This record gives sequence, structure tokens and C-alpha cells, in this order.
Amino acid sequence: NPGWLRDNQERIEDRLFSARRGQARPELLLCDVTPGYLEGEKYDQADYGYRRDKKRGKPFVIGLLCDEADEPVSTEVFEGYTIDPVRFQSRAKRRLNILASRG
Repeated sequence: NPGWLRDNQERIEDRLFSARRGQARPELLLCDVTPGYLEGEKYDQADYGYRRDKKRGKPFVIGLLCDEADEPVSTEVFEGYTIDPVRFQSRAKRRLNILASRG
């Protein structure tokens, strides 16, 4: 159920993170954002907006947060076209240092 996953994402990620790392904090978190787009009207997270590649459709951005061992820590889908990876920091603030890719 996608709604249940969305509503419980933070709790699920915390449990997986704790099971893998225990109390050890990562020394570094790496953030990457990747744009995409959808055609059609059914996906609420996508919103019409500016795209650098000039393609038509509803753009969205997927954010991926990994630790220093390249293990995923968190993911998030952002509405519209999010250029600034700073919006993804809400997921990383509970972890440690952030190194953000500017694309």
C-alpha cells in the first residue's frame, strides 16, 4: 500500500538504519537529486514547471541519501522541478555531515 509506505517511511528508514549501523553514526552523507517527468494527470507529486531539457510533462525530482559506504539511507520524491538539494536536508539533519551534489 503506497499510502502506508509514505506514512511510515521515516520509521521504516530509522529501523533499517539502526539494524545495519547500530548506534554508529555515519561520518559522511552524500545527497544526489535526479529529475524526471511524468505524462498524464494521476500523480499528485508531479507538477508542471520549468525543465532544463525543455521536455513536456510533469517534472519531479528524486532525492537519494547514502552513507560513506554507498548504502542508501533515505529517498524522497519532490514536487515539481527542485534544483536546490538543500530541500533534501530535512532527511539528513538527523544523521551527520552533508555533501550535496549540485548536479
